[in-house]
Amino acid sequence: MSKMTLTYRALEPEDISLLYRWENDLDINEVSLSKVPFSKYILEQYISHAQMDIQQAGQVRLVLETPKGVAVGCVDLYEYDAVDRRAGIGILIDKEFRTLGYATIAVQLIIDFAFNVLGLHQLYCSVGV
Repeated sequence: MSKMTLTYRALEPEDISLLYRWENDLDINEVSLSKVPFSKYILEQYISHAQMDIQQAGQVRLVLETPKGVAVGCVDLYEYDAVDRRAGIGILIDKEFRTLGYATIAVQLIIDFAFNVLGLHQLYCSVGV
């Protein structure tokens, strides 16, 4: 049995359909900070600004992919605080790929990225019930 792996990558303009579906999913909206639907226009603007450094934007979203290039979800760092070297994390796994262990891998990836690439000391999250 092969070990499941994921990689992360930056948002691409081609991700608009995925982002539109995820951001407007009522089940996910329950735990989202935003309670209003997002238009494709707003999401296109978001993607166009996603290349900004976390220092500038205060957040970053990374798409999670299988080795075959299938997007299974995304992971966010938000409320980035350069002084206290901390940020919140958010993980979204597409309904089709839930209960397969991808969220566990996503947490490991974002911890490594946050601590070893960004030099953060603390991550936090809110967990819905």
